Amino acid sequence: MAGVLAAALALSLLAACQTPPTSAYSRPGVDLPDAFAESALWKRANPAAADVPQAWWVLYGDDTLNALQQRVALNNLNLQASVAQWRVAQAALASARASLSPTLGTTAQVTRSDAPTSPAPSTVYSLGLAASWEIDLFGRLGASVDAAQAREQASAADLAAVRLALHASAAQTYLALRAAEAQADVIERSIAAF
Repeated sequence: MAGVLAAALALSLLAACQTPPTSAYSRPGVDLPDAFAESALWKRANPAAADVPQAWWVLYGDDTLNALQQRVALNNLNLQASVAQWRVAQAALASARASLSPTLGTTAQVTRSDAPTSPAPSTVYSLGLAASWEIDLFGRLGASVDAAQAREQASAADLAAVRLALHASAAQTYLALRAAEAQADVIERSIAAF
């Protein structure tokens, strides 16, 4: 009777420690109206339909702007820091995935001893092989892989945002400079005409 009680207690403790799978979560539904009063003024964005190249500034056809964008991408420390953070997140994801696999290791050792009591020095060679594997009993390893993957995706999105902001800022500044030059030219021609 005591053995059955101990087994039942052990099973209930194991069941209490079990983490639910991430696929068990379902987002709660939200009731949204079919249309808003302002919906006639808005056009729904469809990024998949847009055929905009990654280097979108080439659509302006300005060689100076293209050269400026290349220099900005190469020399910006914020962009380099974001790339480094993304690589760290990729390495953390690879490490988390590796924890799901078995680990194999080898060791080799050579020991030479020369004792005064022995007639000749002795050499001992040893080779070792070790294998280990952690069973993902409570889902901790799988959850850490999911978390590392989410961090890697967030880091990639941060990198894309930094890259877009950098190129947009450079293009805005360049185009504002060109607009100011054109305005100065119009003013000079107006003065010359008067």
